[in-house]
Amino acid sequence: MSDRHDTTDHEEGGALGLLERAGELSPQMSVRPEAVLAAGRHKVRRRRTSAVGAGAVALAMAGALWVGGPLDQFTDSETMAPASISWHNGVDVDLFDNQPHPTEAGRTHWTGELRSAEGDALPELVLTQDGKELDPIPAEDGPGDVMVFRTEGLSVAAWQRPAGSIGEAPVWTPGYEASQGSSIEIGDAELKYSAAEFVPGATGELQELYWFSQDAAHAASGAEVSSAVLRDGDTSAVVLADEARATWGMVNAREPADNFVHMDPMTFDSGLTGWVTAESASASAGSGPVLPNASIGLLPPGAELQEPDDGVTQVHAEIGSHTAVLASKPTSTYAPAIRFSLDGSEHTLRSYAAGAQRVTAGGKSVQVDAMPDGLQLLVGAGEFAVVPDEELDGDRALVGAVGGGQIVVVPGWEPEADVADLRVQSAGEWLPVDSALSMSSFTGEPLTVLGLDAGTLAEDATVEGVGVVDGDQVAPHEPKGGLNTLDLDL
Repeated sequence: MSDRHDTTDHEEGGALGLLERAGELSPQMSVRPEAVLAAGRHKVRRRRTSAVGAGAVALAMAGALWVGGPLDQFTDSETMAPASISWHNGVDVDLFDNQPHPTEAGRTHWTGELRSAEGDALPELVLTQDGKELDPIPAEDGPGDVMVFRTEGLSVAAWQRPAGSIGEAPVWTPGYEASQGSSIEIGDAELKYSAAEFVPGATGELQELYWFSQDAAHAASGAEVSSAVLRDGDTSAVVLADEARATWGMVNAREPADNFVHMDPMTFDSGLTGWVTAESASASAGSGPVLPNASIGLLPPGAELQEPDDGVTQVHAEIGSHTAVLASKPTSTYAPAIRFSLDGSEHTLRSYAAGAQRVTAGGKSVQVDAMPDGLQLLVGAGEFAVVPDEELDGDRALVGAVGGGQIVVVPGWEPEADVADLRVQSAGEWLPVDSALSMSSFTGEPLTVLGLDAGTLAEDATVEGVGVVDGDQVAPHEPKGGLNTLDLDL
């Protein structure tokens, strides 16, 4: 639920256009798995037990215990199963070390080691937190055969790479602010891991592990997902849509393995990312930074793809109720626009998705973003305010002035209603709102943001309550803590 209007793109190739798209067209915050191989110690050691001789290797090949069983239940029967990892003879694996940078004051220093003793079906995770060793953590069952280990502030997933996989991506519950991952060879098998650092209060659960072959995408849990391969010359990408989780993603399919996977939640049932085609990457090799010359997007259900701009090639495929699109211009230094029509209106995918996080208040367009330290309200460059977490954790609504109007933030409220049916109460009267946005805090808690233009409230009046039209009446939502005034200075 959101009230928004499409906006006109700035000149696509201009500096302002690039800056405006920088956050949107960049990958989600994470560390590319293969880029952090040196960050951990990544040693595999034999545990000395009475059942293992001095020269024995505490690893086993096919026929012994898997990490939990084969992940790749979708692989055809003729594909040879990879060597599997056995934990029951006793194995130590130095898994990761997050090594905070000296500039990251306050960040916890974590190291992790997987340990199993003779006869153990699965390993335990032994963590150190700022140099102090914690009690071993037993493995929880994750999606499919993924092992998950959780403690306050950190969650770790470990799995064996599926046969035929060219890239995997875990999707965590909201609240993680940093992550890293890599792979470790154990005998002839390959163990993958992802370590995610969470803000206080986050659950740290692993929702799903997605993996990609060169012609399809899969969910480790076995859940149904839709996917398609988009090909344009030497460029090939596999695009995934998990409609049940409102998640989408893509991977470069031109490389054989260890590809960076881009995963994001859908925004207004859509998605968009910038990309570099094979032709552009080859032409730019050794000549400096490679800028996105392609866009990969997911149109909302019911959308009709429009013709591309001059010089732009466009390929598409249906995945579930969505259309996946690859638009590219090899000689370009910007990601081309993807245009479509929906319900009689024409949009670019960039502006359509960007409107999902905005409300209007006092004549200003306010971008609302959930951040680790609170809710950021951005009006323009250098003009923003942050509603701190402690304010959002309470049972009260929050009201602040923006450009002569007001913004109302109501944590915990999820009205199932159109914007036209939402109301604020002032001076005993129920008044319509001008815009609204339903979203989640950084830790995944629901909240609603309402925007009021100047003149909606009488002079010197304030908001007294919120509600939803129900027939001829208004059903009030009454925050237990009442309302609190914010000093936003916007």
